[in-house]
This record gives sequence, structure tokens and C-alpha cells, in this order.
Amino acid sequence: MTCDLDAWSSPGEGAIFGDVDGYRVRRADPGEREALRGLIEREWSVAWRDAAMLGLSHEPVGVFVAEKGGELVGFSAYEVDQCLGSFGPTGVAPAHRGHGLGARLLWGCLDDLQKKRRKECQIGWVGPVGFYHRACGAILEPAYWMMSRKLTTEDR
Repeated sequence: MTCDLDAWSSPGEGAIFGDVDGYRVRRADPGEREALRGLIEREWSVAWRDAAMLGLSHEPVGVFVAEKGGELVGFSAYEVDQCLGSFGPTGVAPAHRGHGLGARLLWGCLDDLQKKRRKECQIGWVGPVGFYHRACGAILEPAYWMMSRKLTTEDR
């Protein structure tokens, strides 16, 4: 999916980073590498963990986290293992969904991408299409499939 960053309007830092229902979204700190690693390994995959770890070395850090009571419960990352202007991976632990954290984590990344003067954001490997459309106006773009077949001597 593609989010047109020239057309997207950030809801503002208060909506992204404010304290809502006891949850706070903020930029990750490189010193919490182990806590972030633990969250992602418990809830998602090694591939997501490895990608998010790359974002901790960016300047500024390209990872945002959601926390409640000092415990990390969600994260988002951008420009970690895809193209410039890319978003993901991202996730909110199942027990903490339904509080708007996914949108706030997305918005933190989009806000940074706008500040970097990116024109668009590519959201790859999308599951919840409707969520991304509602949260940032992202639209589906053409999809590409890689196909293969074994050649026979008749094909040569």
C-alpha cells in the first residue's frame, strides 16, 4: 500500500505521543534493545526482530514503542530493510490492542518520514488493508507476483 505523504496531515505530536488510557507512544531508546528484542521474540518473529534492531541504529532512531506502566507493548519501525520511505514491521501485543496504539505508532513513523521530505510511504506485507486506509489514507497499488517454471528442452 502507498501513503501519499504530501497529502497526509499529521494529527500532531499530542495525538501521537500523548498519554492515552495509560499508554504512551515514544521514540525508542537504543539502550532498550533487549526489552524490544524480548517483546518482538515473544509476540512475533525473528525476522521482525532483526528488522526492528536495524532501526535502533538510525539517527534519529527509526523505531517507536508503545508502553504501559514501563512495559513495552508495541513497536513500529521504518526504513529498516526495504526502500527509503518504507514502513514496517509493526505490532501491538494482543492483550493491548483496541487502544489506538497501532495508528499512533504508524503516525510517529509517517511524521518522521515527512520531516525527511519523503514523498510517499510504502507499506509492505500488508495484512489489515482497511486499517491503513483509515489511519493514513493509504491505497492499494499494483501487486507483482514472481512466478517460475522449469524449462524443458522444447522451451530452449
